[in-house]
Amino acid sequence: MLHIGLIGDYNPQVVAHKAIPEAIRLAAVELGYPADFEWIPTPELDRDYEEKLAKFHAIWTVPASPYASMTGALNGIRYARERKLPFLGTCGGCQHMILEFARNVLGLTDADHAEENPTGSLLMITPLSCSVNETVHTFHLSPGSKVAAAYGSDQVTEQYGRCNYGPNPEFAPMLEQAGLRTVGTESLGEPRIMELAGYSFYVGTLFQPERSALRGIVHPLILAYLRAAANVAVMREAERFARAELEADTTGHDWWHIHRVRQSAEKLAAAEGADRFICVTAALLHDVADEKLNDSKESGLQKVQDWLDRQPVTEEDRRHIMEIIANLSYNAGTNPPMRTLEGMVVQDADRLDAIGAIAIARTFLYSGHIGRPIYDPTILPRETMTREEYRHGKSTAINHFHEKLFKLRDRINTATAKAIAEERHRFMEGYVEQFMLEWDGQD
Repeated sequence: MLHIGLIGDYNPQVVAHKAIPEAIRLAAVELGYPADFEWIPTPELDRDYEEKLAKFHAIWTVPASPYASMTGALNGIRYARERKLPFLGTCGGCQHMILEFARNVLGLTDADHAEENPTGSLLMITPLSCSVNETVHTFHLSPGSKVAAAYGSDQVTEQYGRCNYGPNPEFAPMLEQAGLRTVGTESLGEPRIMELAGYSFYVGTLFQPERSALRGIVHPLILAYLRAAANVAVMREAERFARAELEADTTGHDWWHIHRVRQSAEKLAAAEGADRFICVTAALLHDVADEKLNDSKESGLQKVQDWLDRQPVTEEDRRHIMEIIANLSYNAGTNPPMRTLEGMVVQDADRLDAIGAIAIARTFLYSGHIGRPIYDPTILPRETMTREEYRHGKSTAINHFHEKLFKLRDRINTATAKAIAEERHRFMEGYVEQFMLEWDGQD
């Protein structure tokens, strides 16, 4: 079940407020994902908003401003932005999306809304050049934007509600530079649709796409919005699944390893422009399938496949995630190169946890688990190995640095990860050098 938080002060006389529940229902039926929603009056978010919004998979800030509490509305929008939740702001919700970004990202703390404070010193939201109340307009979409992808077109026709305010064009370059881009304009280039770069879905429209539901039409933007919410639900369930499977692990492949890999995967995905959902989900599930923790590689992969089959994931995404997990491990360097950027990102995230200080700790933990000694000078590092020899051959913890860990730096895929790996690699070299000095009594 998808849980959608509707931030706004519900009024049954507002057309958009009547349309939004039906728009959500229609999109949910189209996707085959059950969804519910909850109206959240803006004053309720004046305080403790993190706790109150934690259960939602997506946030929608709805029309009919001024809100009873601008602070509450902005707190809800900030929550969605900081946690990368899917966000949709329509009409007044779009205006306040821009205002929240100006205050909390650009640092323009005096940014204000002309409808609520017409004498404000820094008006980010100002009256439109002409009224567009209850009118239908054509909008031109930016190629390559998520909005254009959702529509499948570079030109659309939509209806406004009661809308007299929009973004002050004076600040458009500043917003654009910080990542809040204009991706839909009217004929004279006035900004009417905005999206935040680097997010699966973070969109504001001055018009009201929800009104299509009053004609029984599934709106493409709301469809894309719910699909992004479903991805959030899957990532949360993947975290619960991985934690339950690996929390008691004592081999160095425990939940906290997964947590670190997930964090690195998010960071690398943002820097490299990879799909966050694919990267995070594969990172969370990768060791659930690890053959070292299952009866076989095949049984581990089947466990993850069975779990994914029960989730609201498209067949294309399911295949992509399974492909990444199946080819992620080092396996004595025998696995083929990753085919996709997402695969490269997740592989780099996993390998970064095998380079550096934590990698040293994990090496000794795993070596102890399988009964390998710390070091034995009569057991030499192996230069070449089969996959079976790598898994089960005789070796030592220190040899593992030479047989695998020191090789990982040169097998990193992405530029962002390479910079991190370089410093961590030097740390490990220093550690092994000091270890050998102490072993030989030469320190």
